[in-house]
Amino acid sequence: MENDVLSSRAQFIIHAALKQCGLILFKKLKMLIQDAGLYVVVRIGPYVCAEWNYGGFPVWLHNMPGIQLRTNNQVYKNEMQTFTTKIVNMCKQANLFASQGGPIILAQIENEYGNVMTPAYGDAGKAYINWCAQMAESLNIDVPWIMCQ
Repeated sequence: MENDVLSSRAQFIIHAALKQCGLILFKKLKMLIQDAGLYVVVRIGPYVCAEWNYGGFPVWLHNMPGIQLRTNNQVYKNEMQTFTTKIVNMCKQANLFASQGGPIILAQIENEYGNVMTPAYGDAGKAYINWCAQMAESLNIDVPWIMCQ
């Protein structure tokens, strides 16, 4: 059996610092992936998992007045939308989506949220997840969005 799909996380903690060089890296990545004949699931997050310090969030996010992470909090949603839009736009500029001839066949928004949504966030968590889906769809990437429980 051959493996032909990579899963790649877009780390908020890394991309928040990259500025313009992020696009150069994305274009190089596209070339390497396509040369290898692979496809990609891009996992934008912005929460990427407990394996990363602070879940992959940049530490400065914690210090924003009024912020509550991963719930129906406008301060957090503004930052999440800015980050997600930045990553999507870099992918579009590098023609990375399959609809543009690139290797990205799926995109993931949020990560491992089902385990915390109901017990920790309740109705605010449900509202946040619905917002995540609507925000992601509004970016018109022409490949399916998925959400990991």
